[in-house]
Amino acid sequence: MFWGTETGRVDAKGRLKLSASLHRSLRELCDAAGRAPDSPDRERAPDVFVTSFDGEEVKVFPSEEWAKILKQMASAETATDGEANNRLLMRANSFGKPENLDNQGRLLLPAALRKKTDFTGPVMIQWRNHHLVVWREETFERQVANNAPTSGDLAYGASTLGL
Repeated sequence: MFWGTETGRVDAKGRLKLSASLHRSLRELCDAAGRAPDSPDRERAPDVFVTSFDGEEVKVFPSEEWAKILKQMASAETATDGEANNRLLMRANSFGKPENLDNQGRLLLPAALRKKTDFTGPVMIQWRNHHLVVWREETFERQVANNAPTSGDLAYGASTLGL
């Protein structure tokens, strides 16, 4: 896990290039979840599930975390909201695909996502609870400008979170 915002780049072939520190952190997280780091990529289980729900941001879930989400969707508590689960899964699977990190810190974005969006060039990356979120640089800047914390957010942060 890391804190803050990292920069990255998506090349013309649709590969997200992660910084060395981010690649190392994500690799360690995936390896700790049972991946075999020394086996060839073709023999390994996928490291991550890459998807988008809106075409504005790409979500990169370690495979173990994505499996937990799928299990939760199938649980008795959430299975009653089958329509919402179906819509979310439809979107996630339409844009998403299991992928492996390569040894150079690159991650291929799924073809369906590349076809639907123009996700190339500089990107901004943040860790959110249990996954990475990737935005185009201009989308990130717009999100930061349009989502300033409210006074209620700041009060909550101070009283509840100790910020």
